[in-house]
Amino acid sequence: MTPDDPTTPDSARAIKRSVTFGLIAQVLLSLGLLVVSIQLDRTKHLAASYLSLVSEHRLVFRDAADAARRLSDAIAMDNPDARLIRRIQESLAVHSADLRAIIDRIERAADTKYVIQLGGSGMSARAFEDIQPEFEILLADLDALSTLAPSDLFQVRQYAAWVGLAVAPTGAISTGIDVIIATASEEADLVTSQLRMLRTGLFIVCVALILCVGVGLIFPALRDLSGAHQRERSLRLSMLQMARRDRMTGLRNRAGFEEVLAGYDADQVYCLAVIDLNMFKPINDTYGHRAGDAVLIEIAARLRLATAGEVVVGRIGGDEFAVLDPTGRDLMHCTRMGKALAALFNRPIEFEDREFPVSAAIGIALSSDTAPGYEAVLTAADAAMYAAKADGDTAARIFDATLAADLPDLARKTEIEAALQSGEIGPWYQPKFDLRTGEAVGFEALCRWQRRNGDVLLPAAFLPDIDKYDLHMVLSLRMIGAVLAQLRAWSEAGLDPPPVAVNVPAQTLASSTGLQDFAWQITEYKDVSHLLFLEITEDAYLPRIATMVQRSIQGIAGLGVRIAIDDFGSGYASFRHLSESTFHELKIDSSFVRGIGVDPSAEIVIGAFMAVAKGLDVAVVAEGIETEEQRKFLRNQGCDVGQGFLFSPAVPVADATNWLRPQDGAKEAG
Repeated sequence: MTPDDPTTPDSARAIKRSVTFGLIAQVLLSLGLLVVSIQLDRTKHLAASYLSLVSEHRLVFRDAADAARRLSDAIAMDNPDARLIRRIQESLAVHSADLRAIIDRIERAADTKYVIQLGGSGMSARAFEDIQPEFEILLADLDALSTLAPSDLFQVRQYAAWVGLAVAPTGAISTGIDVIIATASEEADLVTSQLRMLRTGLFIVCVALILCVGVGLIFPALRDLSGAHQRERSLRLSMLQMARRDRMTGLRNRAGFEEVLAGYDADQVYCLAVIDLNMFKPINDTYGHRAGDAVLIEIAARLRLATAGEVVVGRIGGDEFAVLDPTGRDLMHCTRMGKALAALFNRPIEFEDREFPVSAAIGIALSSDTAPGYEAVLTAADAAMYAAKADGDTAARIFDATLAADLPDLARKTEIEAALQSGEIGPWYQPKFDLRTGEAVGFEALCRWQRRNGDVLLPAAFLPDIDKYDLHMVLSLRMIGAVLAQLRAWSEAGLDPPPVAVNVPAQTLASSTGLQDFAWQITEYKDVSHLLFLEITEDAYLPRIATMVQRSIQGIAGLGVRIAIDDFGSGYASFRHLSESTFHELKIDSSFVRGIGVDPSAEIVIGAFMAVAKGLDVAVVAEGIETEEQRKFLRNQGCDVGQGFLFSPAVPVADATNWLRPQDGAKEAG
C-alpha cells in the first residue's frame, strides 16, 4: 500500500473531512437561502399590501368627496329633505370608518418598512407624520358631520365643504398618502429585485458546491440509485407474478393460465382439461369456508403431484381447475390424461375429524379438434365437462363431434344477458281467483320475453338457454326485483296489491350466495315484501341439495316471505317433506287438474291433497284450470284459489293493474 493510494487511511480521512466540510457548508448556505427566501416572501407581501392601499384609499376618498358634495347641494336647496341629509350623513360615517382602517394599515406598513429598508431615506414615514395631524382633524370633522342635526344647516354645510376640499384628489391629505404609498412601493420593488438576484447567486454557489462534493457523494449515490432501480424492477416483476397466482393454492389463476395458453401458436397441438368439483358448495356452505378451503388446497396438491415437466396447472374459478399438457398430440393421450385425473378423486379428503367424498366432472379437449384460438379450446373443454357432469360421480369426457353442436353460442348468450339487463325478459302476471266469489285475489309472475319488435316469447323459447348458460340466479333475481318494485308502485298509486308468487329454481337456493342476494332484495322492499310468495319446485327435495335448500327456505321465511310448494305430486316431494318443511301454500299440479272428469285416480289424489292441506292448515291453489267442470269440482273439494286459461292467461303489467280495480275485476270475472 503506497502513500498515494487513495485507499490509505490518510487519504480516506482527507476525503471524509472534505465531504464533511462540504456538507456543513451546504447546510449553512441552504439555511441562509431559506432565511432570504422568507424575507423575500415578506417583502412581496408588503408590496402587494401597498398596491392594495392605493386603490382602496382613492376609492374611499372619492366616495367621501362625492357624499360631501351631495350633502352641500342638498342643504343649498330651499326646502332640504331631512331624510336625504341623514342618509348622506350615514354614508359619510361609513367612509369615516373605512378611512380609519386605511390609516391603521398605513401605520402598520410604515413600521414594517423600517425592518426591510436598505439605506432608504425614511421619506414615507416622515411624510406620514407630517400629514397625520390633518388626518386627525379630518376624522373629527367627519364624526361631527355625521352627528349634527339636519336643522343646523349652516354648520352642516360648512363641514361638508371642508370635507370635500380635504379629500379631493388635489387635496393635501390625498396627495400625502399618494407620496407615502408610491415611495414605499418603489422601495419594496427594489428590495424584491435585490433579493431575487441574491437568491440566484446563492443557487449558483450551491450548485457549484454540490458539483465539487460530487466526486465523493454523487457516484456512490448513482450506484445506489441503479441498485434501487433493479430492486424496484424485481419487485414489480414479483408483483406481476403474484397477480397471476391464486393466493390460496399457489396455482396459476385464470389470468395466468390464459396467459400461458395465449402464448401458443394457433397450429400447436395440446391437451386441455377442465375440472369442476361436484358438491363443493354444499360442503362450503354446510361446514364453513375453512372446510371448503381445505378441499381446494388438497385438490391443488394432488394435481401438482400427478403432473410434471411442462404440464401447467391452474385454478380458474371458485371450484374449477384446469390442466394444460403441451405434450399431448392425440386422443389416446387425452384418454390417459382423463383416467389419471379421475384417479385423483378415488380417496376422500380429510378435514379435522371428517371425510369428504369429493367427485369431479372432467372435460378434455384436443386443440386440433376445435376452432383456432385458446378461447375455442377452453369452450370445448367446458362443453365436455358439462357433458361429464351429467354422467354423475367422477367422470371424464373428451370433446368430439357429438358435442360440437352443443357448444355455447356466445352471441345468443350475450343477447339473453342483454334482455335480462334491459328488462325485456321480465314478469307477466296471471291472476288467481277465489273459486267461490270469482274475485281476483293474487297473481303468479311468469317470465316472458317481450322483444323490441313487439314479439312476445314464451319461456319454452329461452329457458333452455337460461339452463345452458347457467343464468338461473340472474333470472330469479331479476324477476323478484321487478315484482317487488311493481308491488311498491301499486301501493304508492293507492291500489291494494295482492300477494304475488314468483318461481325460484332449486339450484338458486342451493348456495349461501343465493340466500344472501334474495335477503338483500327483500330488505330493500320491506314495505311490500310480506306480499311476496316464493314458489319452490319439488326439485328442491333432491337428496344431494335438500339440506342446503331447506336452510335457505328457513332463512327466507324468517324475512317474512311466504313459501309455496309448486307442482306438488309430480316430483320428489313426499308427505314427509310436507311435515318437515316451512311453507304456507300448496299448489296442485295441472296434470292432476286435467284428469278431473277423465281420470278417477286424479280426483282421488286431489281429495287426498285437500285432506293433507286442511290438516296442515295451509292454503291450496289449483293451476291449469281450463273448464267450468274443473272449477266446480275443485270448489266442491274445498280448494280456495285457482288459476288457468278459464279465467285469464298471463298479462302485461298494465292489464294486471286493471284486476286491482274492483269494478274492472268484477267485469272480467263475470
